[in-house]
Amino acid sequence: MRAILTVQQGAVAMSGRGIQLFLVLAVLAAVYALGFWQGSSRLNESPVATVVNNTSHNGISPPTQDIALEQATTPDSSEVFATLLENGAWFALERWFDERAQSVSKEQGMALVNSMSRQVNKYDALAMRSVLRAYLDQQSDDIQALFLLSDLQQVSGLREGALETLFSLLAQPLEPVQYARAKRAAEQIINVIDNELRTRGALAERAAFWQHVSLRVPASDLFRYQWARALAQYKQHDEALHILAQTGTSDVSQDELDTLEEQILQAQTTITFRKDGDRLLSAAVAPTGLAVTLLVDTGANVTSLTRSALRSLAARRLPEEATVRTAGGLVTTGIYTVPEILVEGRVFTDLRVLELPVNLPGIDGLLGTDLLRQLRVDPLAVQTP
Repeated sequence: MRAILTVQQGAVAMSGRGIQLFLVLAVLAAVYALGFWQGSSRLNESPVATVVNNTSHNGISPPTQDIALEQATTPDSSEVFATLLENGAWFALERWFDERAQSVSKEQGMALVNSMSRQVNKYDALAMRSVLRAYLDQQSDDIQALFLLSDLQQVSGLREGALETLFSLLAQPLEPVQYARAKRAAEQIINVIDNELRTRGALAERAAFWQHVSLRVPASDLFRYQWARALAQYKQHDEALHILAQTGTSDVSQDELDTLEEQILQAQTTITFRKDGDRLLSAAVAPTGLAVTLLVDTGANVTSLTRSALRSLAARRLPEEATVRTAGGLVTTGIYTVPEILVEGRVFTDLRVLELPVNLPGIDGLLGTDLLRQLRVDPLAVQTP
């Protein structure tokens, strides 16, 4: 009897737990159904759902629906461009250009160049150049963008790169004003590079530089003239004459061409001076065999010697004086005659010279234009710094 009661009580307990479990499941099912109904209702009311529903009614396949959904939630690309440009987000703009296979509009390109032109500085120059290059990959004929790229390269100290950009501009059909602007900017950079090469005495590199410039702008006779001149100073006389024969007078005068040709022909048969860094030196010899070193100075009208050199050459003081200009101002100095001296293969007797009022390390005097005019001297060597 007790066993039967126990079983009945257990059945009742099991039945109670079953009812509780059933009620819990029923509540969960109701909550889920309510949430699904609300979500479906919102989806049907959203713009994205409208795109999806409309396309599905037109028979678009599920993959196409995914693309439509992505496009509907992506901001307008023109708005993205305007926002990035306004905030100067240059690296993000570069990615924006790279991710678009189609060309940007002319209005966007103009906005880009104008905005950058107002903000050019050496700190943003690297990022700006990257954006411009990405843009120019799509619009390679944008003249204003190329001018801006050249400016950014100069700001960054990339003179050779800026020059190449200007050469690319000069190779395009430009308006007269644009051509003049590009050529003027290129000439300024060329002059800076040329002066650096001259200061370093890099004659071979300078000749190669002018060759490159002439080949990049073959229409410029001035550049070809400078190439011939650089070759002549590098002692490549035959090649210099060959280039000079191909040079016209579009932007260089005939007198300049004739003068250079005469100097080259003369340099082929005349003496040259010894080069010491930026200085040109000449050795003068007394009858006793004593040698003195003279600095070639085309700015000095009269040859001058130091007091010790005058004494070694047995020079005689004249009862005259001269006033000369030095770095410290006007100075009165003595006039002497040298009995005999050999300068660059020519003997001078009773030569009137001045006493050099300043001391120059390693120099016994200055060789002035009074003797240079009488010597068969290479004028190109004289002009070499």
